[in-house]
This record gives sequence, C-alpha cells and structure tokens, in this order.
Amino acid sequence: MIKILFLLLFVSVKSNYFAQNFISGNYIAHYRATMVLGKNNLKNESFTFIFGNSSSYFASDINYQSENSGEFGFGSYFPERFIFSDEKYHVSGKYVETSISDEERVVYKWKIEGQKKFVNGVYCQLATTVKYGRKWNAYFAKEYPFQFGPAKFGGLPGLIFEILDSTGEYKFVLEDLKKQDISLKINLENYKKLTKSDYLKARNNSEFSIASFPGMPIQQTREFEKKLEKLREMNNNPLELKPLE
Repeated sequence: MIKILFLLLFVSVKSNYFAQNFISGNYIAHYRATMVLGKNNLKNESFTFIFGNSSSYFASDINYQSENSGEFGFGSYFPERFIFSDEKYHVSGKYVETSISDEERVVYKWKIEGQKKFVNGVYCQLATTVKYGRKWNAYFAKEYPFQFGPAKFGGLPGLIFEILDSTGEYKFVLEDLKKQDISLKINLENYKKLTKSDYLKARNNSEFSIASFPGMPIQQTREFEKKLEKLREMNNNPLELKPLE
C-alpha cells in the first residue's frame, strides 16, 4: 500500500512539475537576435538564457521580466519560452487569450567544421546542420562545456555563442555571460498541453484568425480581416520553416 501511494505521489509530482516548480541554473546569459519575421519586418530583440548542467530556460527579456506578472507573451516579437528538462524541450506561449504548450525531443546532426573565430572575446568553433527547413551555422565554445544554445538549439560539445541561418534571416549572438546561481518559478498551470501539430494550428488560429475575436460587429469584420492578412504577411517567416521535419 505504501509503495502504491509513493508511486501515485511520484506521478503526480512529475506531471505537475512545470505547473508549480522552479527552473534552476548556474549561469545567466543574454543573446541579441536579428530576425526577419516576414515581409518588410526586420526586428531586433534581446533574450534571457538561464542554464545549468541539465536544464535551461530561454525567453525574450520582456517575457522573462514579466514571467510571473500575468503579462507573459505581450509586447515581445517572440512570444514563446523554451525550457529544456528531462531531455525534452517544453515550449509554451500566450496568444491573445490562448495559453498553450507542447513537448519535443530534438536531435541535431551537427558537422564540426575547421573554421574558428572569437565571439565577444571567446574562442569558438563552427558547426553546421540542417534543421526545420534551414541550414544553420553555429559557433560553440568548448571553454563552456554545456550542450545548450538559444531557443531549441543544442547538442554540441560547448555552449553556442552565435548561430545564424544561411539566408541571414535569423541570427542570435551571445552578448554577456556570468556565473550566478538562480531559480525561476514557472507557472504553466493554465497552459493547455498539445501535440506540436495542434500547437502550431492553435497558435496560427489565435494570431491570424477572426475567430479569436468573437462578438465583433459584422461591419467591422471585413476591415479587421484585411488587417489580419497584413499581419500574417509580416509574420510569415518563422524560425522553423518546416516545424514537423
């Protein structure tokens, strides 16, 4: 009976880990990103990155600063957080009134190249891969033997200091890094967990569908649909061109 109760308690704690626990790390870093989100839509944004030996947290500075204020996802060009734990990436975001999340195991096939350079004073080596419909060039530092990088990038024998795709449409560069023990409370209790395919559909419908704005007067609907179409054109170049690849 005691064993059964212990197992039930373990399952309960495991299933609610990301609803009510902390992400802990020994380092905090900031990346500066240049992103071509769509037609005539070049944006720059800064991101906070917290990591340790086996877990990490990555989100825009705006979202990191509002993590527990209820305003997460608003005001950022990149309204998602990426948490790596249990060998999986847990992705979550708020879109209008929709709070959703999904989990994914990510495997990269990196090719270590001979090219090397300094990135913000740290000696880095080039690695290349093709993932999610883009070719990526990543500079990693063996001086920092962590498998992580921005967003869902990782799997190299060192921290990724710079990564960009071959078209130059997305680029992340680490600007500062310091050793610091830090714990961050993450509350995903009200996020609906979906498969990645359903997550992408829900995100698209929430951002670009008139259905996300019920009760709108009929006379305003056509004009609003035009605005949504323009918004879609300005955000039709996602980081993952082939997200289910």
